[in-house]
Amino acid sequence: AAEFQKAVGVDPRLAMRPVMAAQCPAVDFIRTLRTAAPREIAVIIDNQAIADYGNLIGHLEGDLGEHILLLLVDDDGAVQDISSKLARKGDKNVFAERAILRGTGGSKSRYQMLLALSSSKPFAVTTAHVAGEALAVFDSLTAQAQQGQRDLALGVASFKID
Repeated sequence: AAEFQKAVGVDPRLAMRPVMAAQCPAVDFIRTLRTAAPREIAVIIDNQAIADYGNLIGHLEGDLGEHILLLLVDDDGAVQDISSKLARKGDKNVFAERAILRGTGGSKSRYQMLLALSSSKPFAVTTAHVAGEALAVFDSLTAQAQQGQRDLALGVASFKID
């Protein structure tokens, strides 16, 4: 796994799922920040396939910074900030969010990405959860990450809504 990630720049667990064209800005962001974010966050999702209107439940592990951003990137490029769903339970940051399938594109299966970014400074991010916004969101985050010193950690996971 480590050799694959070093060669390709993306976590192999993500590579096992299709990445939709509209999600590519998130993958580019991950690739760009891998060297700036030497610490890794493990994004653990309880179920890799979630029923439509089911719950996305999991937790984050690793050396997390003071500010944590948790972004859901769906297959049409919409980005949803679900950081407010994080809660500290013991030594873990857990999350739970209802995964709602928004009928766009007409496909039955939807591949989703969950990206966690931890930093010593907060990120300013605005998401409208509309199709195609991933490019603007991740361009903004890349610019912010490259300004000033930040102690970054990055993690990603993927799952499918059936």
